[in-house]
Amino acid sequence: MLGIGLRLHTPARLFNAVASHVFGASTVGIWMFDFGVTVFGVMLHVLLCAGAGIVFVVVRSRVKRPAWIVGAGVAASGMVVSLANGHLLGTGLAVLLSFGDLLVCYTVLGASLVIGARLAPPPHIAP
Repeated sequence: MLGIGLRLHTPARLFNAVASHVFGASTVGIWMFDFGVTVFGVMLHVLLCAGAGIVFVVVRSRVKRPAWIVGAGVAASGMVVSLANGHLLGTGLAVLLSFGDLLVCYTVLGASLVIGARLAPPPHIAP
């Protein structure tokens, strides 16, 4: 997300858009770094990514499908929710980013979930 923000010359604005889920659509219009809004947006972004990881692990443990299918499903679900929020509430990344940029963000999320699960240490089994 930071890479797309730097390409658009407004790295903080994307995190302000994430914060708009809580603070309302008016924070999408904040272009520069605002301590309260941007820091909250970064924390909310980390929390939502961790939540996506938890959903990935729960679904992966219950559905015996390859990890890439589960990762793609979680990322696609997140993208649908983001698009719905953008169109219905005027909040989130879908308000700012083009469909292609949004697709890149959620593709990276899905790949990160799969790679993170692959690199995670196996659970400790007590003898």
